[in-house]
Amino acid sequence: MIPRRSQGAKTNQGKKKVVDPILSVRRRQADRLVKVAVLDTGIDIAHPMITKAMGENGSKITKFQDWTQSPYSISDRVGHGTAVSEILLRVAKVDLYVGKVSDAAEFDDKTPGIVAQAIEYATSFGGWDVDIVVLSLGFENEDQGIRRAILNAHIRNKIIFAAASNSASLVPELRVSFPARMCGQVISIRSASGQSVRSNASPIASDGDDNFMTLGEGIEAAWPSDLNDGNPTRYVSGTSFATPVAAGIAALILEFSIQQGKLKGDSNLEAADRAILWSHRGIRKIFQVMSTIVNRDNKPDCRMVYPWGLFDNKRKYPGHAMEINRWLQSI
Repeated sequence: MIPRRSQGAKTNQGKKKVVDPILSVRRRQADRLVKVAVLDTGIDIAHPMITKAMGENGSKITKFQDWTQSPYSISDRVGHGTAVSEILLRVAKVDLYVGKVSDAAEFDDKTPGIVAQAIEYATSFGGWDVDIVVLSLGFENEDQGIRRAILNAHIRNKIIFAAASNSASLVPELRVSFPARMCGQVISIRSASGQSVRSNASPIASDGDDNFMTLGEGIEAAWPSDLNDGNPTRYVSGTSFATPVAAGIAALILEFSIQQGKLKGDSNLEAADRAILWSHRGIRKIFQVMSTIVNRDNKPDCRMVYPWGLFDNKRKYPGHAMEINRWLQSI
């Protein structure tokens, strides 16, 4: 379910400017970065927007791996993976791990097994051992290999984000793709407009899930120019592109937990709470308190994630850790 070319109007630039002042004060060169794996169609590693994003915030591409059956290459012959990675890099400073799991816009019967292998390696102690996995992909049918890999990752306290699907017209039980519908182990992400309204292609709210959504319409993203009539960018829309926004927000929260405590007078994020934070349930809880149920057609709909309240640089720094402590203690 990798979307083809998406159309959309120009979007707002988000509110990353609110977040950056806090983290830029707290960053130290020796601090480790949050490790994020993007499992997708590869990456145009020389794309100017990729190199610009890394240069501006200090991110780096640490490892890459091609799991497809094609001749080994991390290069992106589709464009989707490049866009997803570049959006993530614009939101957060991370150690990026790129896994190529498809060499085409459409999946074949080998793809689920490749995705399962990549998830297992990306989240295992003998592999990349990343903190966050971004799956801007999905399948209509459940795959046991992917399920096992995600359950293993969940046991290791890995945080997995997956696109909810761009097939809102499907019958209700299939509206949310697999593995996004594994809501006990995966945080599914829907797409919203700049006005915080659920996108038409995003699934309606599902029972038993938090139904989080982030900006996913009309995002100008990097795209390999040789696949785009010579243009280095494309306006993209859909849950595939909302998912790296959500993962980037989670990475910012984890980075805050690394950086906090370095300013005089800053209250500490308690060790036990920090351990919870670096897990599926911890990030889910923070997203719950950072989100608001938004109406659509005058009815309660999905939850829009608003991180700006937590990362408001006008507030006293000690309040951030105290508030996170309080939220996590309610789990």
